[in-house]
Amino acid sequence: MQKNRISRQITEDKEKFKMQDSIIRTLVAPYENAYGVDIHSGTTTCYSMGEAMLERYGEDFFNGDYEKKISYYIANDVLEEDRKLFDQIRLLKDVEKLLAERNNYSLNYRVFRNNEIKYYQCYLARLNKECKQFIVAFKSIDEEKKQELEQQNRLNIALEEGRRANEALREEMVISEALSQEYHSLLKLDAETGEISLYRTDGFGMKKEMLQELLESHDYAGQILDKYIDNFVAAEDQERVRNATRLEVLKQNVPDHGLYKISYLRIVDNKYAYYEMNTIKIRDSSGKVYFVIGMRDVDEKVRMQMKQDKKMEMQREIITALGYDYFSVLLVEPEKDHVTIFRQRSVNGKSIADLCAKYHNCWSEFIPNYARERVSDASYDEFMEKLSLDYIQSAKKSYISIYEYVSDDGIVYYQIKVAFVQKQDGHRVAVVSTKNIDEIIRKEKQQEETLNKALIEAKVASKAKTDFLFNMSHDIRTPMNAIIGFTNLLEEHLDDKEILLSYIDKIKTSNEVLLSLINNVLEMAKIENGQEHLDESSTNMLDFYHAICTLFTTQMNEKGVIFRHSLKIRHRNVMIDVTKMREILLNILSNALKYTPTGNSVTMTVTELPSEHKDYAIYQTVIEDTGIGMSEEFLSHIFEYFSRERTTTESGISGTGLGTAIVKKLVDLMHGTIDIESKLGEGTKITLKMSHQITENQDTRPNFQNEREYNTRDFTGKRVLLVEDNDLNAEIAIAILEEQGIEVERAEDGIVCVNKIEKADAEHYDLVLMDIQMPNMDGYKATQLIRQLPDKKKSRIPIVAMTANAFEEDKRNALAAGMDGFLSKPIVIKELTHILQNTMVLK
Repeated sequence: MQKNRISRQITEDKEKFKMQDSIIRTLVAPYENAYGVDIHSGTTTCYSMGEAMLERYGEDFFNGDYEKKISYYIANDVLEEDRKLFDQIRLLKDVEKLLAERNNYSLNYRVFRNNEIKYYQCYLARLNKECKQFIVAFKSIDEEKKQELEQQNRLNIALEEGRRANEALREEMVISEALSQEYHSLLKLDAETGEISLYRTDGFGMKKEMLQELLESHDYAGQILDKYIDNFVAAEDQERVRNATRLEVLKQNVPDHGLYKISYLRIVDNKYAYYEMNTIKIRDSSGKVYFVIGMRDVDEKVRMQMKQDKKMEMQREIITALGYDYFSVLLVEPEKDHVTIFRQRSVNGKSIADLCAKYHNCWSEFIPNYARERVSDASYDEFMEKLSLDYIQSAKKSYISIYEYVSDDGIVYYQIKVAFVQKQDGHRVAVVSTKNIDEIIRKEKQQEETLNKALIEAKVASKAKTDFLFNMSHDIRTPMNAIIGFTNLLEEHLDDKEILLSYIDKIKTSNEVLLSLINNVLEMAKIENGQEHLDESSTNMLDFYHAICTLFTTQMNEKGVIFRHSLKIRHRNVMIDVTKMREILLNILSNALKYTPTGNSVTMTVTELPSEHKDYAIYQTVIEDTGIGMSEEFLSHIFEYFSRERTTTESGISGTGLGTAIVKKLVDLMHGTIDIESKLGEGTKITLKMSHQITENQDTRPNFQNEREYNTRDFTGKRVLLVEDNDLNAEIAIAILEEQGIEVERAEDGIVCVNKIEKADAEHYDLVLMDIQMPNMDGYKATQLIRQLPDKKKSRIPIVAMTANAFEEDKRNALAAGMDGFLSKPIVIKELTHILQNTMVLK
């Protein structure tokens, strides 16, 4: 029994489905394209599909998501002005709401296909209240719509038929039939007496009560029209309409055939709408003249036309605006193969216009001939393709093309822009504009060349940096290997003092090499960041050069290199940045010493040259060696960072490739010049020229810490506060100080330092050695707080910076913060001793 019930249910469902399908197919029979849609999921089922839709979209077009498909159809087929009509049926939720209020819904719209406008109807219907599906169907109503539009002209046809029929009744029937659906009010006016007859009124255009009262008096229609004008015509149009409808004016202006039109704004529901009052002239069988006056709503038509006119005006403005930038603007109608000259400017624009005229404004003849005469071979193929009729017709949007124009003076770059505008009849016109962009293109090419050059330079610099890092790795590891190796060997020879001292000397030498490498890298980084500034002071140049020569005489003698030097200057005292000048000469002389083999020579000659400026002296320093020299190829790169002709491994000489680059930057900073001459295997000559301000009666000697001799002093009983956050650095400093007999206390940061000084007696500390970079509070801040202490003795305690920040700027910052001296890490015992002696004396 259960099985029979299931079988009957299946049979009933099949019958129900067949009936539903039959109903659907009956409903959609008049439509070319029909689809079933699930109102919740949007899934579509095709019931029928016309050839036009198949050809345009394919049989699977509407299978899938309803909302996406209908939106795609609207965007691609429906005329832009009619797309809003679909707003109520784009989304499924809106369709459901719409069909809940009514069983079906339809809308008429227009599409643009095959270069003409066609009318279509979209129909939606819900099968029943329980059904979760609705039908969407489309059909062409082009013929019916066009017939409906033709009825707008039937007034004249009907009137002509009425006249020929010579029957007043027939005439009135024809007029009523032709106009009653289009005009809300129709009046027949006797041209001689002014007596009127009412064909019809819907009560909307003119109240029946008002009309009836006037009609019974058989009064002149002017009173009726006056009432209409007073009640319904916008105030700004009333006087014009009133004058235009006077009987004598109608007699004068209404033609025998055709319409006499008066347009005006009418007030409808407190809103303005565009209306039209049309008058025609008719005659009865006796030849008596009548005027038939009809009022109709043309608001939608006028507003659509205004929108179209505005669009066309905007297009004209765009074209006109283009004309200012483009010397030639052509309007091309692809379907007619015709070109119109819209704008021409200058000789170039005229030449294009003349060539168009030569070929009778035929685009397909003009373009190939123009291309043969004026387009380069490199641009010819693309030019012909982009401006062919086929390409223009198939283009979906505006496009730009650049070509090489062959002028009498050579190649000139032109740009063509092809844009599209829509004519009122729906046809598309291409606007082809041409302008000269030669300057822009050439600038772009120049910029491209500059960018390519910069890219090449960047790659070269990147390679130089890579090479530098590779070499630096080797150069740093070399002294590091020595330091580590000799440190390990020390542990194995603790009992052999001679060997220990030898290892210690070698460790010291490696330390100096490593420190030099680091200093060069840091100096380069500082120069690159623009942090170098001149700090000039009056200096005795005899003492300055003497100190330099004394330093290198010893080193040259140890290597067996002959060192000659001479000084010929008139003005001894000049303004220089001692530190930077010293660094320049140390770099040059160090390189000369490095690359000059034993038995060869180095010569330094300083000469004062005449100066054009009264208060300035020009010093020329020539440093010449007979060493290994450099190749011409490398000489052109000598001032580049990280550049070395041979690596440390190849030459056996350590170096970073930064020294000469740093020298060049410093010389430029001091407004000097440097010139280098060299030959491989023969030697190198470097010439420096510097202009210095003369300072008479000054004899400020340069202070070189390494060259001063101090008497030893007993520091026993002295107490130093060491401010250092790093335990290892603190241990080293404490050991060195305690060896000098100094008692040391340590503070781990600036806060601890200030607290210790505040709590201690004023005479407790003799000196503060202050690190700069520390957690919680740095050395600068701590120094400033100490200098502000109310106890004058505590606030004046000597403070010396002891930091790894070793640049001149760091020294200036330390002094500006209130410190009395500066000591750079790693600590050199002799320099520390000198600092202690100076500051202890100050106390």
